[in-house]
Amino acid sequence: MKKLAFAATAALALIAAASASGASKPSAPAIAGPNQTTPGRHASVFSATEKGVSASKIRFRCGLDTTKLNACGRKTTLKLSDGNHVLRAQTVDPAGRKSGVTKLRISVQGVAPLLTLTTLWQKSVTSATFPHGALFGLAEGPDGDVYVADVGEDQIQVYDPAGNLVRTWGSRGKGQGQFRFEDDPDAADADIPFSGVAVDQRTGDVYVAEPSASRSSPPKATTNSAGGRSAPGTVSSRVSPT
Repeated sequence: MKKLAFAATAALALIAAASASGASKPSAPAIAGPNQTTPGRHASVFSATEKGVSASKIRFRCGLDTTKLNACGRKTTLKLSDGNHVLRAQTVDPAGRKSGVTKLRISVQGVAPLLTLTTLWQKSVTSATFPHGALFGLAEGPDGDVYVADVGEDQIQVYDPAGNLVRTWGSRGKGQGQFRFEDDPDAADADIPFSGVAVDQRTGDVYVAEPSASRSSPPKATTNSAGGRSAPGTVSSRVSPT
């Protein structure tokens, strides 16, 4: 009889162990929250289920940018800084059984502040009219001078930082220091003259570009520097055709 009683006890223990190993576990939490946002405080809400367990008795553990998880509420507010983050969450039931870990990757990008534009000065740079519009080249020199490629007068105008016209150079033509901003080889834009100008911030050299069917490579132009400013009248925008 003692042997039978021992056998019965052992069998019950095995059944209990099997039942425990097969017990249900809580589901991994679903995370409702932003995965792309701006810096600040943002809420994430966790939810999970387990058969036979009330949702009110389920608890959660979570951690931001760490694998170490701590107890947290069903709704958790996080302070997110600029950059990429990983939110990890895990479900824990009343018996202490834990689910797998859910990960939510969050990209946080700061927003540039709004800029307020202030008009320092304003000038009319040409007397020509353009029924279909025109594109004027514009650049700033290392000394703060403003360079304007005037497509109406085929010239370069230079203004000091206060908006005073310092000098001009150029005229319509194909010679040294001359420009033909109106000659656009693209038939679709033939009625829209355009120009380009750039200034080397180290040397003060000025580069002028114009549309022309005679150009075999990007137009180039240089000016000699004098007293920190580019001397007029030495521009060459020609490139020999092939």
